[in-house]
Amino acid sequence: MADKATVADTIRAAPIQAANALLAVQAGQPNQITLAGIDAFARSQGLDAEDLAADMIERRGLLPSFVMAMKAHRVDLDAEDAGIEDANFPVDRLEDFTPRGRAFRCRLFVNGRFSGSGCLVSPSLVLTAAHVILSAWPGRADPTYDPIEVELSDGTRRCAAQKPIYVSTPTELEYQGKLPGEEASFGGFNDVTLIKLERPEGMRLGFADLPSECTPLRPRSAILLVHFPQGNDKGFGAGHISRVRGVTSRWRHDILTAAGSSGGPCFTTRFTLAGLHQGALAPYSRLVPARLFLDDIRTLVERDIAPPALWSLDGTTHGQLVIGRDLFFEAIAAAIRPTSRVRGIRVKRRDTTQGTTGLAYSLEMLTRTLARNPGAHRTVRINFETPGTDLLDEIRRRAILIDIDVPPTEAGAGVRAGETTLEATVNERATILAAQLNVIAERDQQLIWFLFENPLAGLTDAEHLGFEAFLAAVLRQPRLRLVVTGFETIATPGEEFSNASFADSDGAPGLVVEYFGLFNRRDVEQFLTRACNDFKVAVAPAEIAGRTNQILQGLSITNLQYSVADLKTVSDRAVSHLDYFHSLAEARP
Repeated sequence: MADKATVADTIRAAPIQAANALLAVQAGQPNQITLAGIDAFARSQGLDAEDLAADMIERRGLLPSFVMAMKAHRVDLDAEDAGIEDANFPVDRLEDFTPRGRAFRCRLFVNGRFSGSGCLVSPSLVLTAAHVILSAWPGRADPTYDPIEVELSDGTRRCAAQKPIYVSTPTELEYQGKLPGEEASFGGFNDVTLIKLERPEGMRLGFADLPSECTPLRPRSAILLVHFPQGNDKGFGAGHISRVRGVTSRWRHDILTAAGSSGGPCFTTRFTLAGLHQGALAPYSRLVPARLFLDDIRTLVERDIAPPALWSLDGTTHGQLVIGRDLFFEAIAAAIRPTSRVRGIRVKRRDTTQGTTGLAYSLEMLTRTLARNPGAHRTVRINFETPGTDLLDEIRRRAILIDIDVPPTEAGAGVRAGETTLEATVNERATILAAQLNVIAERDQQLIWFLFENPLAGLTDAEHLGFEAFLAAVLRQPRLRLVVTGFETIATPGEEFSNASFADSDGAPGLVVEYFGLFNRRDVEQFLTRACNDFKVAVAPAEIAGRTNQILQGLSITNLQYSVADLKTVSDRAVSHLDYFHSLAEARP
């Protein structure tokens, strides 16, 4: 059945047919209303005649018969209305969407206070309404923002970048709680923003997919709203949309909302993004159609690629399993871009008494990850196996062994005997070597990675000096990268980053630091989920949680963390579950 906005627009477009239809549906009734009478009253009261007519037709219960009478006059008000598929949610797809929607939804906090709803739309990007994060009407093209945090569906909070990577503000009238009455007022003001999390949480929680194209919204279509009214989890809201008269950049809906629902995504009966809930428009609520902003955000979302991550070194259920190392893969992904501020990763042991167990494993993970694009990377591995070796010469020798044609350095290059200290001499040699390597990497359009393994014994003074000099020199070269495992007593010559979000920020280059030695329940769930994704089998989050319980049963836990000493037990227990998931994949026709 046509909504009142459609009726009002049709009365304006076809006044003669509307006047005749209105008389026809009131035949024989007392106190008939006419369009002429409504028009005269509306003018005297400063009201819109067509809106008043539509309202009076509905209040008298004449709307269905009026629509039919207009059809008799060859004006079909229902032509754009929802069909049966637009009004019903398929049960099987709803069952599939529900756990996904529960996982990718999130709450937004500004300055520590709950502000609105949103959802993950890629590994590290959250979509919400712009007014959710604006503390005041900006009044300028580049507003400032208060600290933003995102609470994810598992209860964890993550900081977001201080400045959104995309923002389109609402109109000034909307920010004041009003709605412009003309379509022209909405040009470029779409009240939507994309904010970037410090970690790619969408890798483990999933995210809402953007539709490849936007099908036009149709009046009376059913929608689902994923939101947190007043910050509370009340489930998904369900209702119908209708047009706003004279406006296409905003739509009404009849879902009951509250403060904090703003920014919540709305989905069609096909579970594609219909738009974002914006706010109240008494006695209705309103949404911003996705078609207004999808083209603007699509490229940004597509660029936010999930870091390549492994669940098994060889991709089999009986290979070396990878649990709780997401930050390692995130750091690799951040360092792969030649312009990145992140130049590699340091793996530090929380407890150095554990020996070097697991450290070499990090280098295997790197090698396997880079092997996915072998033409773009070369790796030089240095393990300090031969004591007393000149470290810089050893680095040069190992580079030559893998066909990196770095030229020899002449004795005393860059310095004169007696004119400088040993430390200055080593720094100069390291600088020359790193510069030579960078020229080769630039020529070949590659990154050269230097992988340093913690020695079983300590470093000699000469090795210590050469090591620190080479690290500092590499950080100054844009196409050289470092992976340092152990060496906790060696200072990082550049910045140390707690996560990979620093890659695109301004400042000095440095290394992401991963502390190795603990893992948690979410790491195991993510590991199982990643394996299932690799097998291309869909497993409900509840089943992943149940199997995680079995794997972790009886293990000692402190502050929600498990010791790396339990990783072998976890890996051994996980094999049977992985085999079961793999059998589901093999059983598919």
